Amino acid sequence: MASKVWEGVKSLLVDLVGWVGVRDGMFDDVVEVLGVDVLMGEEWVREGLSGGKGNIDAVWLAIELAKDVGSVWKTPKMDGFVFAEMPQRGVMV
Repeated sequence: MASKVWEGVKSLLVDLVGWVGVRDGMFDDVVEVLGVDVLMGEEWVREGLSGGKGNIDAVWLAIELAKDVGSVWKTPKMDGFVFAEMPQRGVMV
């Protein structure tokens, strides 16, 4: 029974985002509720959140950040530019 409810919740959220659209903050909440495992493992969810009124960039970023857990981000260097230091995982700025 619980798996049917979870499948229904996933479908509801994907349809809500795809057909109605939500604000950016709410979209981030949807991505968080579904989780990266669902985004990476279920193509229909990933495509549903990426198309229509979804946000393909936010989906891509969530997946990339999940792949990158534990690594250290390096601050870019370029002549003539000064970049802010990159925050490290687990550190609030």
